Amino acid sequence: MANYHLNISYGRVGKGGPHIDYILGQNKYANKETEIKYTNHNLPNWCKSPKEFWVAADDNERINGTVYKEVRISLPNELSHEKNIELLNDFIDTILEGKYHYSVSIHSKESSYKKDILNTHAHIMFSPRELDGIERNKDIFFKRSNAKSPERGGCKKNTSWNNVEKLLEIRKLWEDIQNKYLENEKSNERVSCETLEKQRAIALEKGDYLLAESLDRNPIHINGALLKKPEEKLSEDHKHKLESFKLNREIKELKDEILKLERLEAEKSLKKDAIKEINLELNSFSDSKYQDILDTHEKLEGINVQILKVEHELLSSFNMEKNRLDSLNLLLKNLNNDKLNLEKYLDQFEETIQENEFKVYAEEKLKNSFNTMFNIFNQSNYEIKKAEKILKNIPRQLENLETTSLNILTKGEYSKLKRELDSNESNLITYKTSYNYRDGSEKELNFFKKEIERLNESNKVILSQIEKIKSDYSTPEMKNKKIRIEKSIESKLLKEKELQESILLDRQITALTLRKKLVKVDDNVFECYSIQS
Repeated sequence: MANYHLNISYGRVGKGGPHIDYILGQNKYANKETEIKYTNHNLPNWCKSPKEFWVAADDNERINGTVYKEVRISLPNELSHEKNIELLNDFIDTILEGKYHYSVSIHSKESSYKKDILNTHAHIMFSPRELDGIERNKDIFFKRSNAKSPERGGCKKNTSWNNVEKLLEIRKLWEDIQNKYLENEKSNERVSCETLEKQRAIALEKGDYLLAESLDRNPIHINGALLKKPEEKLSEDHKHKLESFKLNREIKELKDEILKLERLEAEKSLKKDAIKEINLELNSFSDSKYQDILDTHEKLEGINVQILKVEHELLSSFNMEKNRLDSLNLLLKNLNNDKLNLEKYLDQFEETIQENEFKVYAEEKLKNSFNTMFNIFNQSNYEIKKAEKILKNIPRQLENLETTSLNILTKGEYSKLKRELDSNESNLITYKTSYNYRDGSEKELNFFKKEIERLNESNKVILSQIEKIKSDYSTPEMKNKKIRIEKSIESKLLKEKELQESILLDRQITALTLRKKLVKVDDNVFECYSIQS
């Protein structure tokens, strides 16, 4: 779904050179080279590379002076790469108006939050010195401007980029230009630079209550570094932030999906009402014969639906079996190719290489073939364990559909109450055990007694709050909403279950086939490798 993001930052002296390396994926940041999908520059004639310009800025700007401003924006995945380049350049032309030297780069990589989703964004790095048509060399360009004799001083810095009004203007421009491109590409997605609260108020003013309901959620904010940090290195505060982020993200995705379903239902309802009116009119003119025709069409439609279901099941079964056979055939083909290549090299060198040399060569070739097969075997086992772990968790998730839906509808409040209740119960067991067995001094026993009373009272309050939530969401309207959420989650889990079962079976066949071949090659070595792995 189209996502709005824009922020403006700046870099002081000494930051220009390192930052251009970062956005271009070079030198210290060469590991990011594969993320760089597009670059463009508007630089003076005296510099031979972007790095030369920004290092010159570091060397010549005054101490603590601003070397560059940067506008960072996310690009919509709904547009093609070519359209995103066109969109980016349109935005640059609009905000910079050809008055600044700049370097721009598009980065695209897999999202830290979710696989199969691209995090595509652009860095627009520009000098705040506004061009005035006067040619200047490296030594003059970055000097203080001279109002009386402009050619003797540097380009003047445009200070409006420091104002909040400028930021708000740029944010609105990015919203308008991005929405224009989405509309031209026939996409239904739109973005907004406003807060969720403001967007909801606008939706309510327009009477779009479905959109207003989908916007009734917490914003999604998190430091990207937390998503990459190993779990064992996270502090409790960071773990809480990460948990909140994941929950808020899931709530947004589900609310977006619910909005689409509700809009589709509303559209269907309007169409049904219109069709109903037309049918009544036609019946009144055809002495009810038209209704007979409609009834017949409805029966035919029901039969067609059943035929499509059967065809779909047959096709799914066929495709699943075909994929398994293709996988096995590909494996067999690769192994036969390895065998033919090995035999070819053995025949080629048999007459020219001495017996000892030939033996060393053949053993090395066999070892390489063994290692290749063993790596595939290990990868298959890893994927088997991963699929089994996912499949093991799906039944538990299906059992907790009601808890998950209530948690989404209450923005996490329901789970928070359940965790607090579980914590209280755990502490109660500890305190009751110590109190009943008189484990401690009189002062400690009194403390245990008070804590037991306090926790019992707290549990009563929590249970009443949980019951109130269940009661609030048991009305027909809220119950239907809860059911829709549960069905959406259930559908996703069942699709994931089907996918993982297919992966599991495929990898089990691969692992079994390879194990037999590996044992035949070298049983001792294989057992050694198995123990190490």
